[in-house]
Amino acid sequence: LIPELYSNSSKQEFIVTASSELNQSYQGWNVFNSRNIEWATSEVRMSAYLDIELPFPVAIWGFALGGRLSNTERWFKWAIEGSNDKKIWKNLYVALEDYIGNKTKFYTLKRVSEKYLYYRFEGVIGEPTNPGLSYMQLYSVDDLL
Repeated sequence: LIPELYSNSSKQEFIVTASSELNQSYQGWNVFNSRNIEWATSEVRMSAYLDIELPFPVAIWGFALGGRLSNTERWFKWAIEGSNDKKIWKNLYVALEDYIGNKTKFYTLKRVSEKYLYYRFEGVIGEPTNPGLSYMQLYSVDDLL
C-alpha cells in the first residue's frame, strides 16, 4: 500500500507524523524506506505514535512491523489504529506482551477495517531508552496506486 518514501513530503501524497523523533537521522518516514534506517523516539517509552496520512481513505486487512535493527529498545505493548479526522481513533489491533524485534512480523486483522484516511502505530509501552521501528507496511483491500 505505502510506496517507498524518501522524505516526509506532501508531494508524494503520503504524510508521516511522529510524536517524537530522536534526531534527523531517526525520522518517522524512515519506516517506509528499505535503506535499513529507523524511526526512534527521543527517550519516550510510553504513548508514542507514528501516523501515516493516505491520499484517500482505504480499508486494510493486515500490516507488518519491524523493530529497531539492534533488536533492543522494542515496543511490547502497542496498537494499530485508524481515523478519518485524527481526533477519534479506532483500535484495529491491540498487542500485549508482543515484542517487536528486528525481524519483520506480519499480522492479519480479524476482519477488514473500515476505510480510513489515517493509520497509526501507537507505542503504548516500550523498552528503554529510545524505542522505535525499522519497518511498517499496510496491506489494503484495493490497490492505492
